Amino acid sequence: MLQPKTVFTAISVWFSFHLVVFFVIGPSMLKDVPDMSEAAIFISSSMMQFSGIACLFIGVLMYLCRELEIAQAKKFLLASGVMLVILDIITIRDELKAMEIFPNDPAMHTPLPAIAIFLLLTIYALYVALTVKE
Repeated sequence: MLQPKTVFTAISVWFSFHLVVFFVIGPSMLKDVPDMSEAAIFISSSMMQFSGIACLFIGVLMYLCRELEIAQAKKFLLASGVMLVILDIITIRDELKAMEIFPNDPAMHTPLPAIAIFLLLTIYALYVALTVKE
């Protein structure tokens, strides 16, 4: 459970799942946003597709890292954990802003379970990177 291979697998699955979020769920939610111009829909859809491909890239990369030696895996997990901390901070900041500006529009919010999973994966990656013995 506390092996780098398990952490890489968990992060890989989570990020790969976001391909569905950004290619299927996201574009369908754009239709529910009132007063959005064609240009805004186009750029939002394009950015969602880019985000989906970027998440799949990260997922595949993390999956391929499962076979790294412990020393390299720890370095990669530490770097990944630091980047996940930055991602967590930005996600929470944006969610707090969305709660303030759009309190009654669930389409504008990141689901709280998703934020919790990101936080847990961050803690998991950093914990394993810092505690696993070589």
